[in-house]
Amino acid sequence: MKKILLISMICISIILAFSLVGIGGEKKLSVLLEDTPWHRNIEKTINEFEKSSGINVTLEFMPEAQSREKLDLDLTLGTGVYDVFLADEMYIQKFAKLGALFPLDDFVNNDKEFEKTDFPEPALRTVSFDGKLYGIPWRSAPNIMLYRKDLLQKYNVKVPQTMDELMSAAITIRQGLVKDGEKDVYGITLRGLRGEGLNMWIIGSSFLPAWGAKWMDDSGKPQVNSPEFVDAIKFYATILQKAGSPDAASQSWDDCYRIFETGKAAFFIDSAIQASLIYDAKGPYADKIGVALVPKGPIGTYHTGLYCPSYVMTAKTEDKDTAWEFMKWATSAKQMLSDAVDGGNYEIARISTFKDDRFKKRFPYEDLINITIESKKTATEERPMIIGWPEIGDIVSEVAQRVIAGSVDAETGLDEAQKRLMGIYNEDPNNFK
Repeated sequence: MKKILLISMICISIILAFSLVGIGGEKKLSVLLEDTPWHRNIEKTINEFEKSSGINVTLEFMPEAQSREKLDLDLTLGTGVYDVFLADEMYIQKFAKLGALFPLDDFVNNDKEFEKTDFPEPALRTVSFDGKLYGIPWRSAPNIMLYRKDLLQKYNVKVPQTMDELMSAAITIRQGLVKDGEKDVYGITLRGLRGEGLNMWIIGSSFLPAWGAKWMDDSGKPQVNSPEFVDAIKFYATILQKAGSPDAASQSWDDCYRIFETGKAAFFIDSAIQASLIYDAKGPYADKIGVALVPKGPIGTYHTGLYCPSYVMTAKTEDKDTAWEFMKWATSAKQMLSDAVDGGNYEIARISTFKDDRFKKRFPYEDLINITIESKKTATEERPMIIGWPEIGDIVSEVAQRVIAGSVDAETGLDEAQKRLMGIYNEDPNNFK
């Protein structure tokens, strides 16, 4: 009887112990990330964080399009499924305006372990709204220009400094290649496939602003058929029609990468990570690839754009201190160096990472590092970070694709886009705020 009583007491003690753990509340966190090798690196290090912090982190990975849809639903409906996201900068201001994100200023300013000055100021501005910081940049990706050094030398072409020089160089090389019987090698490759994050990433980040094009007028109404807008789209289409692939209108960044990596184009303007991937692959043309700043446009300034996925905290997060501990760790110098060196993410946001010897050993590409650092000084997101961006960006991107394909001229296509955008504006002007 005593033995039964003793066993019962032990069982009760165990149950009570587990109950107390539950009552005390195990620290838990749910995090949504994009499913790429760069993002997956965190799986190798998360156990260390969990052991040191006592926080149980659930990591969920989804393809880019699905993760954006999930983020949109969770924040719009306020379901609070996730505590922390790694969010595209184009969505951060939208959700900050809707009150779905929690501002991080108090955490950043009061946490002595967090080095805010190690992040590029333009990147911090990009993920801020109304004077408040809503994201901690994880990736800081400006556009650069890649080029085939051997082709420029063969056809006596200098590295272009302006867009007009780029047009001339791309056409000259293309004509020379055709004359020499290399009809499947092109003067340039650029994204043509429609999408607010596809062709509109390059056009909206490095071409439209280079012409001084503005998406809205001073009153906040759309003006995508302005002369500057028309000229920029017309230039982009013309250079692809005269020097690019016949399939340029349907090509994504991945298609362009493959074209350039296999030596089938003289110029390629895209994110700096494309160069690191080509160098890493050590293909037959890797040692022939040079890098430079994106050429200046008619207004005489550099425009590199800035892809800046950042960690954000949802307003619905119940334990914000716990969420911050994770965010601080995930964007720490140690973790971000690991994401670069072990995960292969060349475009890490921290400034100190590019100066670290371990980073330089992993990415021994001095010219690329120097061009990237130079680009980061002015890199900023120049697509409009407005509530209705996805739909608005898609509408203009569709026109751009059609202009590249030659099925509509820039003036007509952008007049059509303007009418559609004015319909959206008249229905709800807040889409453009």
